[in-house]
Amino acid sequence: MNTKERDELFAEFLKRMQKMTGANRRIPESEFLGHKIATTGVHGSGTSVLATTANIATHAALTTGVHGVGESTVASAADIATHAADTSTHGVSEVADAADIITTTTSQVASGNLRNSNDAERNYTNIPYTKKKECLLNAALAACRIKFDLCTNDGAVAAYGRIYKNGVAIGTERSTTTLTPDYETFTEDLSGFAENDLIQIYIHSATSGYIASVKNFRFYYDQTITAIGDDTLVTALLTTTDPTISITNQDP
Repeated sequence: MNTKERDELFAEFLKRMQKMTGANRRIPESEFLGHKIATTGVHGSGTSVLATTANIATHAALTTGVHGVGESTVASAADIATHAADTSTHGVSEVADAADIITTTTSQVASGNLRNSNDAERNYTNIPYTKKKECLLNAALAACRIKFDLCTNDGAVAAYGRIYKNGVAIGTERSTTTLTPDYETFTEDLSGFAENDLIQIYIHSATSGYIASVKNFRFYYDQTITAIGDDTLVTALLTTTDPTISITNQDP
């Protein structure tokens, strides 16, 4: 396009602009180039209604946040990362973490991993069962493997032991003629323990005056995921999380 053609096209454009605005004057080239017909910003934040590069980058025509939380309505990297425009959708942090998105149900299962111990030796020399070992559970324990060691001071007189909960027998009665200082270890898988339950070992000797001894009262268990959301797993998933609960040893 040569200079003459450009000038003719520009003159025709100005005529059309005058008709559109109802103005009976020629729009100065400086106003056309600056687009200063209006002084309030549609896209720009200053006297020009044309957005500048800075306006576009920050979307500064509005000062209330659509996505951003400050003067800019365009979300910054920090806004996007924390989703800070809404503080109530996902919690304190506006981006949901895995725990917010997926809920899991966990439980304990009997295993070979030792978690709690009450190892002190206790002795008894009479016939009626009496409590010699006791652990207070400071949290619920869905299932576990319990072990204890038992012996007698006379190979001809058996020592007996049994697991109790809150003073009620729940385990199988065990007996041994293993002679001290050797011990026989007994193992039993049990379940359904609640917070504040007392798990105990009661012992007695077959004959009064002979010593029955018990020690190494121990709990073995792992943690599993049994459900994800509302879906129960057919096979529980073993986790690597340490599931050890607090237990207070309180032998009589």
